[in-house]
Amino acid sequence: MGEGHGHGHSAVDVAENGSAVRAGSDPHGARGLLSPAAVRNQVFTVVRLREGYDLAEVDRFLGQVETTLSRVLRDNEELRARQDQAEQNIQRAVMSPGDSAVRIVEIAQEAADRTLAMAQEEAHAILARAQEQAETVESDALGRAALLQREARESHRDVLERRVEGLHAFVADLGTRLREIVDSEMGRLHGLLDELPDPCGAPPILAQHAASDDADGERDGDTAPLVSGLTAGEQSHPGANGRALG
Repeated sequence: MGEGHGHGHSAVDVAENGSAVRAGSDPHGARGLLSPAAVRNQVFTVVRLREGYDLAEVDRFLGQVETTLSRVLRDNEELRARQDQAEQNIQRAVMSPGDSAVRIVEIAQEAADRTLAMAQEEAHAILARAQEQAETVESDALGRAALLQREARESHRDVLERRVEGLHAFVADLGTRLREIVDSEMGRLHGLLDELPDPCGAPPILAQHAASDDADGERDGDTAPLVSGLTAGEQSHPGANGRALG
């Protein structure tokens, strides 16, 4: 049996007529390699005319071949994946100048977009704060203007009150002065009347002066009644007349 294994009969066995017999379809893959399923499903022809291989040993051997082949294929796939990843890394590392420039432009554009967005947000915040401050300043200005208007009205009222008081004082002073003037003129008239002589024995000049005074008094409307109402006894007591007229 060991000698038979040494001859290398594996996936095929030779029938009595020397032709190779295979089970199922082609066990080889696209690359001409056995797959684990092909090894597992391999069937050997039993030789009837002469002694063949031990089927148990063949099965054990095929199991080992299947395990080994599975591990080899798995390792091969892992190595292939690593190779593909390494090639991709190399392609990214060794990028053409044009691709590098495009990527740099893209990165710069992204940074510019972020900066522009941040600047717009900051501008909106500044505008909001400025609007709030403007509203506050406007409100304060309106309040101060209303206060100034109220103070101006109060000040104007005070000025008017002072002017009215001044007018009252002026009127009072004017009345006092007018009374003083009237009293002075009345005193002067009384003096003139006291100087008049008796009309019966008065000289012509004095009589003419008295007549002129009577005419003036009639025009003024104040001395005519006084002169016409004088009697001879009152003219002889000028002091009493002065007190009565005053």
